[in-house]
Amino acid sequence: MFEFIIQPLQLFLDGAIGKDRQAKRSLTKKLHLARADCEYLQRQQDCLEQSHQKLKQTCDRITQRQKQLQSEYVQLQKRFGVLAVAQQKAEEQWAIAVDCNERLTVEQSTLAVQLQDLETEIKQLVKLADDDEKRFSAQAENLTLALENEKRENVQLTGEIAVLEASLARQTYQQPQPSNAGKSPTHDHKIPPNDINPDVLKCVDLSEVSIALVGGHDNTRHHVIEKLQQAHGLKKRHLHELSHEHTSDRRQVKEKIKNCDFVFVITGYISHKLHDSVMQLRDKDALKGDVVRLDNHGATGVLRDILTYVAHRFPSAEAS
Repeated sequence: MFEFIIQPLQLFLDGAIGKDRQAKRSLTKKLHLARADCEYLQRQQDCLEQSHQKLKQTCDRITQRQKQLQSEYVQLQKRFGVLAVAQQKAEEQWAIAVDCNERLTVEQSTLAVQLQDLETEIKQLVKLADDDEKRFSAQAENLTLALENEKRENVQLTGEIAVLEASLARQTYQQPQPSNAGKSPTHDHKIPPNDINPDVLKCVDLSEVSIALVGGHDNTRHHVIEKLQQAHGLKKRHLHELSHEHTSDRRQVKEKIKNCDFVFVITGYISHKLHDSVMQLRDKDALKGDVVRLDNHGATGVLRDILTYVAHRFPSAEAS
């Protein structure tokens, strides 16, 4: 109970003898050391806090990366499932392909046997074809020789026929002509043999002759008409041309050709109706001049036949 009295007295005595100053210096020194330690610890704490912050950031990044890896793992699992299904299908298709390959191998073997049989058959056919070709070649040579012999005989007969026709034509056209020029024979006339010199045909004068051209291609008629007018003096008023494009009516045909000296019918290009109209007028003696059928189709042949017939029919039409 005397502690409250003793303690102050003790302190007073310590201060009086200098013991308190020593303690104060010791405490001050300890205070400085404690402050230095505190500052050091504060710096350590700051460093630890910075390290903690960095570790926390690293932990956050690791956590985020872990989530990404988990997501990728899920996706990989899905892809693995898809790949597993695809692998299963591929294995099934591979099994089918193996089966098909086996069947194809069997078919290939069968086809190889068939091909060998076909090659053998082809060789046999080629041999038969060669034999037939040799036989046909021999027959063709024989036929060629026979044909050449027949051609020579035909040429000889044609020459004899031409001589006979020329003789017959001269006998026919050397008969006296009727004195009545108003009515010429109207039966169907044929072109006499071309036994007149071509230079004589070039000089045939048609200036006073009336001609009708019936049928034929337009280009053929126009070419013939141009030559007859330019080289032989045929007058336009003495020329009458008829084709199935113009008319086939018998009455109109008669009006055009009834007074012509010659009616030349180009048979290679004419309608049946127009041809029949001319032939009926001829048979009824409704035409003044001769009706002459021309079998040539080309312009040159038609022109030559016309000049040949006129030269034979009216020798006076030839230029002197």
